[in-house]
Amino acid sequence: MEKKVQRRATRFVTSRHRNRSSDSSDFNARTGCDDDFVIIDENEHGDNNLSDFIENPVNALKDLSFPIKRVNMDKGKNRYGNMLLNFCKGNGVFILNGRMGRDQNIGRFTCRNASVVDYCISSPGLLKSFKDFEVLDSSKLLSDVHNPISVTFYCNKNVVNDHAENVDCNSHDNTVKKINRWDSEKIKDFQNNIDVEKIVELEYKLCNTDLNDVNKNVINTFIGDLCNIFVRCGQATFGISSVKRNKNKGESGNKNKPWFDVECKFARQNYRKLKRRFKSKNSCQNHLDMLNAEKVYKKVLDNKNRKFRNDLSNKIQNLRGNNPKEFWKILNKGKKKKQPDIDIGKLHDFFKNLNAAPEDDQSVRFPDIDPMQSEQLNENINSPFSQDEILRCIKKLKNDKACGEDEIINEYIKSTSTQFICIYEKLFNIIFDKGLIPQSWLIGTIKPVYKNKGDSKDPKNYRPITIVSCLGKLFTGILNKRLNDFSDEFIIIQENQSGFRQKYSTTDNIFTLYSFFELLKCKKKKLYCAFVDFEKAFDTVWRDGLFYKMLLNNINGKMYNVILNMYSDIKSRISYNYCNSEYFACDNGVRQGENLSPFLFSLFLNDLENFLVSKNITGLQTISEDLERELEIYLKFFYNFVRR
Repeated sequence: MEKKVQRRATRFVTSRHRNRSSDSSDFNARTGCDDDFVIIDENEHGDNNLSDFIENPVNALKDLSFPIKRVNMDKGKNRYGNMLLNFCKGNGVFILNGRMGRDQNIGRFTCRNASVVDYCISSPGLLKSFKDFEVLDSSKLLSDVHNPISVTFYCNKNVVNDHAENVDCNSHDNTVKKINRWDSEKIKDFQNNIDVEKIVELEYKLCNTDLNDVNKNVINTFIGDLCNIFVRCGQATFGISSVKRNKNKGESGNKNKPWFDVECKFARQNYRKLKRRFKSKNSCQNHLDMLNAEKVYKKVLDNKNRKFRNDLSNKIQNLRGNNPKEFWKILNKGKKKKQPDIDIGKLHDFFKNLNAAPEDDQSVRFPDIDPMQSEQLNENINSPFSQDEILRCIKKLKNDKACGEDEIINEYIKSTSTQFICIYEKLFNIIFDKGLIPQSWLIGTIKPVYKNKGDSKDPKNYRPITIVSCLGKLFTGILNKRLNDFSDEFIIIQENQSGFRQKYSTTDNIFTLYSFFELLKCKKKKLYCAFVDFEKAFDTVWRDGLFYKMLLNNINGKMYNVILNMYSDIKSRISYNYCNSEYFACDNGVRQGENLSPFLFSLFLNDLENFLVSKNITGLQTISEDLERELEIYLKFFYNFVRR
């Protein structure tokens, strides 16, 4: 309790608005009727006018006609009370109990009708803002021990918060119209609301389009028509709601608890009715009726809450092994982490510079690639898409994923896969053949997520997650499946790479390292390792080097062109705390949250082992002589390898 008092006192003193601060809490402090102030006698020092140097806080009480001496029904004291009194004297703040409002000259008990331990303290600058202070009757609904305290303030509704920010940097309209959330129970309605005529019309256009006439505008038109079909169907099925984006909105609002049912509501209404009757006519019978209704209401709440918690506990136990995703969804429900307050301009400038093209790109010359290797088309990855291939990727799409600018979510695609499969096949093959990426697939929204380490005001400590089109991710998911199958068949990715690979786990690498460590420990030898942590790994991938390595590994033809064009005109913006920045070009790195990024990153680092072996740096070192020199050489080689 002593630490609690000290923490609250420290927070009060260090507040930016210390001169206009107030705090209400259970301090567990019994202060009796002792003074909570120090009277400065200006005449004690002769001609020295202390008012020119020291502001007497007691004058604030006199100016507002508050009694200097407070009244307290509790005459006892304890050491926490002495701590609170010393804090008030040292910082010029006052206890309001027994001094103002309906509690003036009363000092009513606040705990078990026997002591005063709950206080409201205020700085002199805020005293004039108090309208009333009252210790209310005890209520079992609020506490079994303490009485509630009611504090009323005067408020100027015209006061503007100097630190408030516009919730949308690009618009003064804070209301956004959105399609309501997906409801699996309306899946049949969604399928029936699909405009079949529009599907037939779009399919006809795709079938009768000459590839020679296809350009980016034509591709954008096809994608726009497809998205409009989904959006209109979603609006007709789930409806539209206007969402007011408010940076300071509360987490829970006035929403009732999940266990608060009709019986609880009825008990609450009865209690409130009798409570109003008692306030209007103060009689013993009305007071007794109110107390009985309060007990009934409390009992109903306790029973409902207990039953809900027991049912939830049983449900969690069953889901833990059967459905881990739903298990963690229940546990994390309502636990929204509040993002730190950082200027979006800082985030925008940082990620804009991070995604800018390297300045020395033009000075690097790559070795020539074997003409036979570059001219031979890789049929494994460049064949046309089939319907079965697309359907397999659609089945792997995950639900509850955020949508891009086109408002298409995975549930739309999965629930109508058979209706749109012909369109997907023709449209994706046109995009693959021409290597032209729709504009809506190139636009991303970066959601910076604080890593919970380091300075929260430093943009380096934020992980950028890019939200892109779900339809575009379906297309890149097909590309990613082909590239991974090709890599596994021809062993493109080294065996020592376990990250981002199916049937591989970094646990295997940890086990190898641990086994090696145990073996050397038995031989009483030491093991020296160098661990390298990539900073902004995905964001700093050198694209020209990546594209060159793709050709070296026989990733050519249509696959090469479509990936090259995919990264040629990427634009992103920052969205943070309900504020959106302007778009900026992304000319460096691979996108976080994109299907192809893990494979491309693995490919970029794939020849690291060969590079180190060529420099006579072979794996784990067990010899301690010249260790520092070898590690320094290793790190220099590694740094130069990543930069080249």
